[in-house]
Amino acid sequence: MLKFILGALWFMLPSYAANIIPVFAKKINLWNYPVDFGKTWKGKRIFGDHKTWRGIISGIVVAALLSFFQGRGTWVGIILGGGTLAGDLGGSFAKRRMSISPGGKSLIIDDIPGTLTGLVFAYAFGVATISFYQAAFLLLVGPPLHVLANRLWYALKIKEVPW
Repeated sequence: MLKFILGALWFMLPSYAANIIPVFAKKINLWNYPVDFGKTWKGKRIFGDHKTWRGIISGIVVAALLSFFQGRGTWVGIILGGGTLAGDLGGSFAKRRMSISPGGKSLIIDDIPGTLTGLVFAYAFGVATISFYQAAFLLLVGPPLHVLANRLWYALKIKEVPW
């Protein structure tokens, strides 16, 4: 059972890193431009100022490097990191449609898309090395882990909000 759990978490580690690295990357003054370039759709920002190219690039690069050091090559990290950040962008898009401000809370939208889209990308691009049961496990434990991690980052004053 421990091998099952640790194997699943080890597989998703680049995804989890891609999700938190943009918070740390705020200190870097490169590529600090909104992904949506300030554009709107139906009168609302597409993603908002909090989703920057700096965050996307740093998240994918760190996920690729981590995957490389795990012995899986950079491509797996690019897929997992890119998938996770695509889910995060999708969540931001949905939150803007619901008039939730950047940094605003939405439990389901904030905690599920990254794990789900990271896994979908991994299976779609053929890089998944975990079983269907491990993927289901990750979908069940991913949101509570995300909540706990965000509260930890907030308590350590790494994140501005606890979600």
